[in-house]
Amino acid sequence: MKTILDPILMKLSYREILILLVFTALLSGSAHILPLLITGNISEQSVENSMGFVVGEIADRNVIANTQVQYVDTEATRKAISDAADSVPPRFTIMLEETLDRLILFDQISEYLISDIDTSISDEAAALLARAGIEPETFRKELSLLSKPEKKAVIQSAALKIKEMLGNGIFSAEDLEKLKSLENPTGDMLQIVLIEENTYNSERKETISLSNVYTDASVMEHLAVWVSSGNDDEIVTRAKAAEVLRPFLFTNRQYDNLETQKKRKEAAEAVRPVIGTIEKGDYILVKDYLITPEDMAKLKVLQKNQLDQGIVEKSGSLLFSIFSSLLLIFILIRIIPHNYRFKQYSSIVLTFVLLYYFVLFLITRTLMRYNFPLFAFFIPVSFFTMLLTVITGKQTGFLVSAYLASHTLLMPMADYGSFIFIFFMGITGTLLMTAARKRIDIFKSLLYLIGSGIFLLLLIGLLDDYSLRDFAVNASIITANALVSSIMFIMLLPALENLFNLPTDFRLLELTTMNTRILKRMAVVARGTYSHSVAVADLAESACQIIGANSLLARVGAYYHDIGKIDQPEYFIENQVGGNKHDDLKPSLSAAVIKSHVKVGIEKAKEIGLPQEVIDIIAEHHGNDIISYFYSEAVQKNEKNNKISPEDFSYSGSPPLTKEAAVVMLADSVDAASRTIKQPTTPKLEKLVWKIFIDKINNRQLINCSLSLFELEMIRKQFLLILSGRYHTRIEYPDINEAAK
Repeated sequence: MKTILDPILMKLSYREILILLVFTALLSGSAHILPLLITGNISEQSVENSMGFVVGEIADRNVIANTQVQYVDTEATRKAISDAADSVPPRFTIMLEETLDRLILFDQISEYLISDIDTSISDEAAALLARAGIEPETFRKELSLLSKPEKKAVIQSAALKIKEMLGNGIFSAEDLEKLKSLENPTGDMLQIVLIEENTYNSERKETISLSNVYTDASVMEHLAVWVSSGNDDEIVTRAKAAEVLRPFLFTNRQYDNLETQKKRKEAAEAVRPVIGTIEKGDYILVKDYLITPEDMAKLKVLQKNQLDQGIVEKSGSLLFSIFSSLLLIFILIRIIPHNYRFKQYSSIVLTFVLLYYFVLFLITRTLMRYNFPLFAFFIPVSFFTMLLTVITGKQTGFLVSAYLASHTLLMPMADYGSFIFIFFMGITGTLLMTAARKRIDIFKSLLYLIGSGIFLLLLIGLLDDYSLRDFAVNASIITANALVSSIMFIMLLPALENLFNLPTDFRLLELTTMNTRILKRMAVVARGTYSHSVAVADLAESACQIIGANSLLARVGAYYHDIGKIDQPEYFIENQVGGNKHDDLKPSLSAAVIKSHVKVGIEKAKEIGLPQEVIDIIAEHHGNDIISYFYSEAVQKNEKNNKISPEDFSYSGSPPLTKEAAVVMLADSVDAASRTIKQPTTPKLEKLVWKIFIDKINNRQLINCSLSLFELEMIRKQFLLILSGRYHTRIEYPDINEAAK
């Protein structure tokens, strides 16, 4: 099944088609991945800065949610996690086994103290008393001064107190102080979890009073208070009891930090995120009101929602990128000339688009860290479209402007203002370069760029309710953007012209000046050829203007089409004065001299570095047409009836491939033939032009240039208009002296 691309693709090698596909992949991939790269490592602070609002300042415009957004309320979730962790009580291990050991030792020492007979105590109990500075025998003797009931009262009081204190638990003062500072309990009460070290590791919750809890640092103070709080009879008993039990009190409640943190982590992980909802139409910020932290949090949610893309959005973005990139390649293939410039122009366009993406990436990533929400004002899109227009034509400029603007909508935080600015500034750059003819026009274009940018700023600013400060700042940015674009264009264009030998309008215009060395030499050594070239240029330029071809290229091609005649000007009729050099030559030799000027002209054009398009006009301005004068002469002088081949009397070129070359060919033949008419009139000129056109068609010289019959008719009329003006009839002025007689 044939497609409209078949004629194009047939001219491309598999390697060239592969390169185009690679470029398509690069373009679509860049357009799709660029937003992800830009937002990939953007910090929360960068998102906040990019919105242009600061907590504590007055909002300069309303911000309304344009869609419903459900989001994880970070602050509420953080608080819920914190509350869940704080709700987990600290965990303490009960030193049950050690507590029982101390009570057993206390029972041993109690029996020893109240016994009237010599009994012994365990070494462990003796060691405990010794650490407290108590000599068991000495203390026993002191108690012997008391009556037996009094001794029993001391031991009974001590036993009750030790059971109370060890039963309630003695905590480490360091652990308790840490809990007071970290747990932030409510009031004086603190709930704890007690874990008994046994086979089952049973646990229970208790609520303790921080002011009444026993600690290793407050044990002695508590005992002193206990002693002094008794009546007169109890003070002595409690004092003796305190001395007995003091060595047996120890920290039997140990804080289990590892287990506590584990339980708190489990509680925090069990908390589900708190989901908040911003309804469509909700006012996030109200103009002239203070921006609160809560407002900023919601604003960041909306902004983050624009930065983040779900699977559906990413898929749609990728499909759009692939489709638009394929469309760009398809249209480029159709509008770029399919000659030696095709690969060059295609590479330049696609490379510049990729370069645009790189510049966009650098600028946008930088701006997202600062307070400039509309990034488009910083993008030098005019620079790219101006260069592409000058190099490849206005169609490419318009196409790339639309392509780049459409992909602007894929950028994070982009809006209609970004699209409007990128699109119209790209179009403006294209239009300015379409009308530019001199390099000085570039400086004039700077003013138009600034004016267009300011106009677009006013349009966007009025729609978005910009403040005067916003207008001033963005106007400065646009001015700097236009200035940078113009400077970069002026600097880079000559380099590209020389690197690729491009036939830009500026380069062609420089070649039209008659001050070039080779044209000045032609004016001296070949006056007739020089005059003929100027006349051909007038015809070709005006005809190309009528049919919409490159009139400037046609003029330059006409100026230089006969530079091959400079070395032997006397062999060409327009330069001959007096005799004719060909009278002494054979027709075949004369034909060889005549057609050699094409080959010599090509060599000279290459030497002086003319663009290939101009060289092609030089090579094709005679095509492979026959040199009829010398062919006819050879046939007439062929007395031996030898076979005379028309190819020997034909130019060695090929029929013109472009409209410009074909127009120069027709103008060259028409101008040369018109000079042979004696007393030219409009009917004679019309007949001559028509005959030349018919001869070129019959000799198949116009089969490759895609000139239509309608365009040929327009060219014919334009030639007649110029020739009629050139050869118009003048009245004969009388001799003044004769008239006076």
